[in-house]
Amino acid sequence: MRAFPRIAFVLIATLIPARIAIGQNIPSGFQIVLDGSIRMINKDVQQSDGTFERWAIMYDPVRIGVGSTTPGVFIGNVFRATGGEPAFVYCSALPPPDSQNVAFQCWGADKCETSSCPSNTDWTVIASADHPFVVPASFFEPRPVTVPQCPTDRPLTTLQTDCHTVGYYYQSAIEVVGLATTGQAVVLVVVSKSNSNPPVGLSGNVVNATAFNLTAVCQLDSNGSPTQCAPISATGNIADSGNTLNVTLQGQTFSYGFVKASVLQPSMAALTATTPEDASDNLAGTMAATLMPALTRELETAGR
Repeated sequence: MRAFPRIAFVLIATLIPARIAIGQNIPSGFQIVLDGSIRMINKDVQQSDGTFERWAIMYDPVRIGVGSTTPGVFIGNVFRATGGEPAFVYCSALPPPDSQNVAFQCWGADKCETSSCPSNTDWTVIASADHPFVVPASFFEPRPVTVPQCPTDRPLTTLQTDCHTVGYYYQSAIEVVGLATTGQAVVLVVVSKSNSNPPVGLSGNVVNATAFNLTAVCQLDSNGSPTQCAPISATGNIADSGNTLNVTLQGQTFSYGFVKASVLQPSMAALTATTPEDASDNLAGTMAATLMPALTRELETAGR
């Protein structure tokens, strides 16, 4: 029987590293069997030289393994970055070192080549209770799915998220601006608090997490539908963790302070954002300068 190849991969060469790094951007597989008892895992583990080795293992979180009283056993293969035949591993859980990690004592072996398997000489200790193999507990869980967050209790901090069903409202002394984003397109609706001017909608594209361009401006009817439209060249951004909305048009920058966020009525499109009922005139840092006159000039210049 061949000796277990202790130089095959870092796990063995160093008698188990204190921590391992999981490949964050490399596809991995995770599945739980039908009865829920076993987790089947294919994940990449980074080595000290920067290469990754594929771990194909099965994990039983309930079973108590050899030499342990702590539930948790994983078995499987490690496919080396240098190629060749995979190594076999058997690991039984030890008391976890902290809330974020789990620890194991492990044995390794080559493939079995005789009918006498297993033999006492087949398996070699590669991580002892005194020098355990420590791995993030998340290694045995599916990678979390990043769900776009569209907060309704605070400002939006990234425009690169589809939040078109939520209106984010900002205001100056005499105007309220509703903002909605699809992650790629952005829409602003400007409403005069005194109703001295008709509501105006602007649309454009998201540039990055905080910036956008505006390419069209439209007057809106009472239902929020666009009527007269014209091209426009303007830019904007959200700043101060989403608490400030800035729009730059014709060399002037207009700033608005965050008021609230609310879910839009299902029957309304992004252009039909409405004035929040509790919009107040005394928001600190509001500006007397408004966006509406500049928008009106743009429409007049376009020959509406």
